Amino acid sequence: MSLDNNRITSIPEFYNGKSVFITGGTGFLGKVLVEKLLRSCPGIENVYLLVRSKKDKSVNERLKELTNSQVFNTLREKDPQAISKIVLIEGDITKLDLGISEENRELLATKVSVIFNSAANIKFDDSLKGVINANLRSLRELIKLSRQVKDLKSFIHISTAYSNWYQMDVGEQFYPAAFDPHYIIDLCNSSSDDQINEVAEMLLGKHVNTYTFSKALAEDLISRIARDLPIAIVRPSTASWKVAQDRHQKLAISAPTIYNSVSGNSNPLKIKNYFYFLRDAGRRNPTNMMSWYPQTRLYKTKFSNDIDIFWTHFIPAFLSDSYAKMKGENGRALKHLENSKHAFDQIRFVLNSPIKMYGKNYKKVLESMNKSDQKDFNFDPTTINWKNYFDSYHFGVRKFIFNDKSVGSVAAQRKFAKLKYMNYILSGSIVAFSLIAVTKLGNKIIRKNEENENVSSFK
Repeated sequence: MSLDNNRITSIPEFYNGKSVFITGGTGFLGKVLVEKLLRSCPGIENVYLLVRSKKDKSVNERLKELTNSQVFNTLREKDPQAISKIVLIEGDITKLDLGISEENRELLATKVSVIFNSAANIKFDDSLKGVINANLRSLRELIKLSRQVKDLKSFIHISTAYSNWYQMDVGEQFYPAAFDPHYIIDLCNSSSDDQINEVAEMLLGKHVNTYTFSKALAEDLISRIARDLPIAIVRPSTASWKVAQDRHQKLAISAPTIYNSVSGNSNPLKIKNYFYFLRDAGRRNPTNMMSWYPQTRLYKTKFSNDIDIFWTHFIPAFLSDSYAKMKGENGRALKHLENSKHAFDQIRFVLNSPIKMYGKNYKKVLESMNKSDQKDFNFDPTTINWKNYFDSYHFGVRKFIFNDKSVGSVAAQRKFAKLKYMNYILSGSIVAFSLIAVTKLGNKIIRKNEENENVSSFK
């Protein structure tokens, strides 16, 4: 936004006649950003998306695949011609110069006014070299490209709230990284994977994974070489379907400087409520992909949690796979359980983090926006109704990420009822088994004491 003769320029007006370049535009958050720009900023000229080339698909085929996504359903109904504004640029964030041809670099330098960097390798357990090239070196290459842009108005870098997760209090400021970003880039690209793996733990230091390490270095890189650019950093706490729709991308569309896009100090969500809301959303909108009745039990110790997982997850999964084998089928329940545990272990640091984040800059942006923009580009965390949020979150992830069309269907409701009764039976059986075991043990102890007393009396 800008001031023009004391009149606040609206966000759609700002984008009139301008083109944007987006890395990560075909990913989870990227699609939402593209759709929002095209739908709410009808005067936008073009949206250029960086995409990797594929041998089995042409650029036009990839464009059709992208625009056929359900994310664009509303846009296709309201303004089908807007989709024609999407232009694919072949490239690769892991390559030097982003793998973009000289011809396309000149095109971007001439046409683009706004850059969004939302591309990232978000695999928490991926190799350090791969993550550094995707999340750090790619940013350096993009900054280099941005300096060739003739009319750069804004450069938005999507970071993460956990780039400095080991800090107790994280403000909207730069935090120096433990290593020079250029040194880490050179080290990773002049050493073998085995050599990097040997020193990876030392390099990571306080960071729990390569992802947060690379994101911290990326922010430090911006502080070192891009302070003179019209650049902004947005730090979202978590990436989810509903969050992407309602806050992070709308904030990115309208902001300068560093923004902690979090709700903790204005509309906090406790961890226990997070799990309860998610459980209840699953119960209200069941799916055929459910393997068991949704439940939430929170424990203070890992031992108690492991015991619960054994009885309520491992045993049902084992029985399910055993039944499948009896029918001559391949059971997958134990494999799914293993994958789920691995995925949860990767994000455990988020749940256990003592981090406190403070976000004030978003309020300044909200106050400077006109009423229409505040409504259409609302990113105010105080307006979030967490119950409704998790209902939308659950539905959106199931439908748009997992392409699950059974959410809330009659068949899903029947399966949900069946799983519910099976859970009651299993829980009752466990309680009965425990009572029987305790009773038998108690009787054995009583008999033993009686025998000892009889022996003592005889003596």
